[in-house]
Amino acid sequence: MEVGGGGKHFVLVHGLCHGAWCWYKVATALESAGHRVTALDLAAAGAHPARLHEVRSFEDYSRPLLDAVAAAPDGDRLVLVGHSHGGLSLALAMERFPHKVAAAVFVAAALPCVGKHMGVTTEEFMRRTASKGLLMDCQVVPINDGADTGPGSEAAGGKKGVAIVMGPRFMEEKYYQESPAEDLTLAKMLVRPGNQFLDDPVMKDEALLTAANYGSVKKVFVVAKADESSTEEMQRWMVEMSPGTEVEEIAGADHAVMNSKATELCEVLGRIASRCDRGDWWLIFFKSRTNQRTTTHADRTATGAGGSVSVLVLSLRRINERKKRRRRHHQLLLELLLFSSPSCVDFLDRSPGHQTMSSSGTTTMEDQSDRGPPQHHFVQVHGVCHSAWCWYRVTTLLTSAGHRVTALDMARRGRGVLRGLQPAAPGRRCPRCRPGSKRSSSDTASAARASRWPWRGTMTESPSPCSSPPPCPPPASPWRSSWKRTHCSSCSTIIATTYTTTVCICQFSKETGPDFYMDCTYSASSNHEYPVETLLLGPEYLAKRLYQLSPPEDLTLAKAMVRPSRAFQDDGMLKRNNVLTADRYGVVRRVCVVAEDDASWSAEFQRRMASWSPGT
Repeated sequence: MEVGGGGKHFVLVHGLCHGAWCWYKVATALESAGHRVTALDLAAAGAHPARLHEVRSFEDYSRPLLDAVAAAPDGDRLVLVGHSHGGLSLALAMERFPHKVAAAVFVAAALPCVGKHMGVTTEEFMRRTASKGLLMDCQVVPINDGADTGPGSEAAGGKKGVAIVMGPRFMEEKYYQESPAEDLTLAKMLVRPGNQFLDDPVMKDEALLTAANYGSVKKVFVVAKADESSTEEMQRWMVEMSPGTEVEEIAGADHAVMNSKATELCEVLGRIASRCDRGDWWLIFFKSRTNQRTTTHADRTATGAGGSVSVLVLSLRRINERKKRRRRHHQLLLELLLFSSPSCVDFLDRSPGHQTMSSSGTTTMEDQSDRGPPQHHFVQVHGVCHSAWCWYRVTTLLTSAGHRVTALDMARRGRGVLRGLQPAAPGRRCPRCRPGSKRSSSDTASAARASRWPWRGTMTESPSPCSSPPPCPPPASPWRSSWKRTHCSSCSTIIATTYTTTVCICQFSKETGPDFYMDCTYSASSNHEYPVETLLLGPEYLAKRLYQLSPPEDLTLAKAMVRPSRAFQDDGMLKRNNVLTADRYGVVRRVCVVAEDDASWSAEFQRRMASWSPGT
């Protein structure tokens, strides 16, 4: 994801289990100040399409950053910003391309030193945290190749190391404890398992980082003083290992500094950019060390940062003003949702416990004996090219009000496709594939191929079914959505159909011309037997049609997370008139929320859709 133009060029690198999405606040503020911002997804992280078991080495994991720095023009001196485990990827890029890096900023990040292997920081962190139980409900799971996950796969070479899966309690108490609630909700929806690559040869090479390359790049370490994950003591230990590193402190910042203290972090980055522009880095560094940073926030803005920081502060103040207005809008939406909740869901509240479900399927029970009136269960479904993450603000509001919330990722959408591990439980099977059934050796080989294609298939490699080819095209890749039919987990036999139907999309497409979609792109598969067309929303369309009145940071988040999607307009289910019946669909209470200023689906069209269903 790249935004902005002019100013300094910031390259933002996320930490373990996260992605470019975690920088959405900082990237928006920096772009508003006139800087160029590139927020990267490292391999098998964020919205990157690679599977975790496909990333064989730490260099492969860091390849998106290495390629981005290598492609930068010679005169484009970059400011690299790394968070947490992303600091190690920064160090690798600094060693390879020291002449292209003006400064490297380590935000509560792993800071390796010359003369020691890079893995020493991770090893020290694990030594300090494991004995104290700070990882809480985080899980360490084996990374298996999707080709073989059965018994004996580890002995056959199927095991590819271990991955860290962040637990919700760890994120709430140790990672995001000072961050806004909606950022914690967003993180629970989007984090993916991460590989620390502790046994990678790059991590063990003590001669990898040299004084001539890595040591020659200016380094700034941002200490998060309220960090409960990588403690302040741990952060200062890393700084002591790298003499000459400048230190900035942010009080009240948890480990997710870019969320809990986005304003302060942007001010630090603005000061660093102005130092690089003036070329008096070491003079300012010496003065900052001797003054021990006794200046106030206002003094720094007026004297130490230059015009760049002033613009940053102004843009962040405007964002805060928009947040206040947005809270009022969210409260109105919450009241509307509670008012329109049908009484038919009351039976869900008769249970003694209260379930809160995340998009990953995790369920926790909470005692509702003292919560007063029974609450409701909201199930949220996203739109085209989006996934559960787009509900993160509303989900936070409803959950804080005591309701159950399930934000779904539709088939082949969101984190369900991107997590990078095989499903925890086997899927549904047809009678021929169930345990105990007899299958030939050729069928077994077909099952092995079929178990791979939903996760890593291509348009040219489709599974061999038990009986006949599926009538729908196979999915192209993790970036393409599949059909909404349930297939056997070992072969491609269809055993259930779960389509929905509507005439609204078809009518809308007839009334809008091709110019309406601006820079949206349509892609067709190369498989002529099973043609598939996907739609990807373009950045201009997002900015002018969908998010034109939304906070700019939400537009930044959307640009980082939207993915190609199918509209299924030629699907037979959408063409049938008898799918929705009066005695089923017609008896359910329906409420249409009209977005008056919607530049995509106009208010007039929304009301017309409501008129097609009398009683709405």
